[in-house]
Amino acid sequence: QDLSLPIPTPEAVGTVQSQGQGWGSWVWEWVASWFYGPDVSLLDCLAYFFSADELKGDNMYSCDECKKLRNGLKYSQVTELPDTLCIHLKRFRHDFAFSSKISTRVQFEEVLDMSPWLHQDCSSRERTYRLSGVVCHHGTAGGGHYTCYNYNPTSGAWFEFDDSIVRQVDLATVLASEAYVLF
Repeated sequence: QDLSLPIPTPEAVGTVQSQGQGWGSWVWEWVASWFYGPDVSLLDCLAYFFSADELKGDNMYSCDECKKLRNGLKYSQVTELPDTLCIHLKRFRHDFAFSSKISTRVQFEEVLDMSPWLHQDCSSRERTYRLSGVVCHHGTAGGGHYTCYNYNPTSGAWFEFDDSIVRQVDLATVLASEAYVLF
């Protein structure tokens, strides 16, 4: 199974510009956000996905005991982790007859610790994952091109696959990619 994570807006996760940074880096981030959108991290996406959701108004739940609609909180936690974790970043939004691509940069690291999102009764012994592959989508919601990066444990090297072209790349190139699916 995979985790399909929405890409939240920086406002939704409380991403704030760091205080005390120089005006040059602030200007660069502002200009870059016009082209790429603001950055969020994979941890932001996970925290947003696993955060409590208020059930109120039209989303109230029906209490089995009193048979009335009640306000409440809904949240998810992981009870068992797979050997290979597949994380799908929801880069495409579909509203009525219109589709668009979310091009927000999602920063991710080579190692992911899933401990914060595990249920206390989680039966999995391993809780950390090492990145082994990334699928990227280039283009728009109307069309595009897929490439991928894959780690070869025998050689200890990363490779980019783009149709018939395969080339070795460094980890920094992989971590800077516009990920669509992470393994």
